[in-house]
Amino acid sequence: MTLAIISLVALAFHCGAMFFSGVRSLPGLSMPADVIRDLGQISQIAYWLPAAALLMTLRRVWPPLLVLEGAALLAVGITMFLPIGLSIHLGTIAVSVVVTVVLVVGFVGSGSHHRAAVG
Repeated sequence: MTLAIISLVALAFHCGAMFFSGVRSLPGLSMPADVIRDLGQISQIAYWLPAAALLMTLRRVWPPLLVLEGAALLAVGITMFLPIGLSIHLGTIAVSVVVTVVLVVGFVGSGSHHRAAVG
């Protein structure tokens, strides 16, 4: 559970650094936000590592939802790091957020050690 929360926070920071200049004004976050905004190798690691960690923590969820979450995270990464239109990238982020919320609701509703049986 802790790894999932850390992964979500890291992904949220990555997104925030990309879209909200105010993130740079937070103490100690100016340099990491700038590195993420550069979309270089460190930015890619800062996205793909927490995305993979999140999927690992969700490995016990209903398999079709896990595949959907993986596909959504993959689409976000591809549209972020390749020259694809911003509207498509924002759409993939929206889908990823919706799938993640469904997974979280499934976990909360099913108890801490049970399979999420959403759908």
